[in-house]
Amino acid sequence: MARKHFELTIPTKPYLKKYLHSLYGDPLIFTIENHFGICIAAFLHRPLLFHHRKELLKMRTDKFEATLTIRLPFTILTERRGGYDISDRYIITLNKLFENRFEEDLWRFCIAMNLRKIETKDAIELFCSIYNISIDEDITFDALKKKEWRFRKKMEISAPHVSRVFLEHYFSKKA
Repeated sequence: MARKHFELTIPTKPYLKKYLHSLYGDPLIFTIENHFGICIAAFLHRPLLFHHRKELLKMRTDKFEATLTIRLPFTILTERRGGYDISDRYIITLNKLFENRFEEDLWRFCIAMNLRKIETKDAIELFCSIYNISIDEDITFDALKKKEWRFRKKMEISAPHVSRVFLEHYFSKKA
């Protein structure tokens, strides 16, 4: 029987690995029909002979201590005529995408729990429990709290501001 997938191994953070496995299953299979699969397909390239392997990227202060094995359909290679590896630069970008999704999901979860009168501390612990993330082993509680706070502040800043005058005018016309 022919294999349907090829494997791509990239370094990542332990909590992101557990988060992704909780979302997409184990083995982790991405296709061009999901967000991360499309990104990976775009990042694939054919490495040069002197391409360095990705044991531990030192381009950033982040340490990618876990290994994430992703399965991609062979059709990505044939239909898109792309490569079969990801450069170190794109590994950092891909990890940033994973991290942004993690932070947004954490923030949304905390909002939903706060609406149910559950404190942020308990919401973060419950979130980690759902995604099999070990607090203080995979990531510290303080780091999770900062991630949630920073994302919340970023969303407050980027939320569109609507003036009171506009709202009064808009709703007076509706009545």
